Amino acid sequence: MANPVVAPWELDPEGDVLLTLHNPNAPFAVWDEYWYRKQIFSFWGQLVTEPQKSEPAKATPQTQTEATSEKKQGLPIPDQPTSSKPKVQFLLSSKHLSLSSGYFKNLLRGPWKEATPTSPDGRLCVDAEDWDENSLLLLMRIIHGHNFKVPKSMTLEEIAKVAVLVDYYQCHEAVMVWSDVWIDKIPNPIPNPDENAFNRDTILWILVAQVFRKEQSFRNATLAAIQYCKGRFPTLGLPITAVADRIDKEREKLLGQVFTCVYDLLKRLRRQQVGCSFACSSMMLGALSIQLHQLGIFEPQLYPPYPRYCYVIAISIMLNIATPEWMVVPQLTYAPFTIQNHACTLWHFLSPMLINKAKGIELADIQGEGVKMV
Repeated sequence: MANPVVAPWELDPEGDVLLTLHNPNAPFAVWDEYWYRKQIFSFWGQLVTEPQKSEPAKATPQTQTEATSEKKQGLPIPDQPTSSKPKVQFLLSSKHLSLSSGYFKNLLRGPWKEATPTSPDGRLCVDAEDWDENSLLLLMRIIHGHNFKVPKSMTLEEIAKVAVLVDYYQCHEAVMVWSDVWIDKIPNPIPNPDENAFNRDTILWILVAQVFRKEQSFRNATLAAIQYCKGRFPTLGLPITAVADRIDKEREKLLGQVFTCVYDLLKRLRRQQVGCSFACSSMMLGALSIQLHQLGIFEPQLYPPYPRYCYVIAISIMLNIATPEWMVVPQLTYAPFTIQNHACTLWHFLSPMLINKAKGIELADIQGEGVKMV
């Protein structure tokens, strides 16, 4: 019998599965500070960009189309762990894998098992690519019951790396208890959409909350994205395509309501359907037209996907459109009279219609009504 292959990570010394991780520690969820500028240029036909890939083929949700383009452009990329080794091997137990992972359960039985290659010593060989080595090791320790080696606290980034693996290998139940411990120890574990602008952490929270079924965190993180995202939602190569589509749809719907409201007011002022008099309608029509022109949204009118606009700021801009002050002089009579500022303002016409209607997305809407919430 051939000598057994020695794996650097032996989760089971008598294991019968050899998992080889190629290209370990690839860049993870690379954030591009200029992503929305690219979308603006692409929208106006000045720059053609490649469509973002949310779920690359095979075990590679971390392979980054975005990372490659950033390296070529010299854009900053967050520090990532590097490895000089071309591959890392894990010696694993098929029984533990099959019990904990839907992916391995299907792979290690029936026709799939017969098609799986074997090493000279008879072990089943499984390949993976681009995963973070420490995260994969941590997941395998949990699956194999090495609980003393599992950390009691982790950063959001570390949890997100594990979440990608849990989603791919379908081992939610095995990790659920540990994910509760990790998430509970993160400072301010539930993102506050009223205080946090849209950033990379928001995207990581959406991934973590979806995979580990944290309903309130998911609702708040998606609300922050809907309210503050300035273009199409960037998935950063993470398996959250369905959420991204829903966020884009909600954001564009809400922004459409804001701009439709303003354009509709323009039409009603021109038709004298708004305002207490001809002079009132004329004054406010002029003021609104001038300020919309200064904002660059008078002509042509805006249409989806509304690049560079976020919902909360759009409402604020429209509610801060100024109304010029002017006096109402009554008709000359012998009775005493006073001159007063005209009471009608653009704010009074816009404010009832520009109420923040954004709501976070429900987990059940993404995962189905049968999913048990945590």
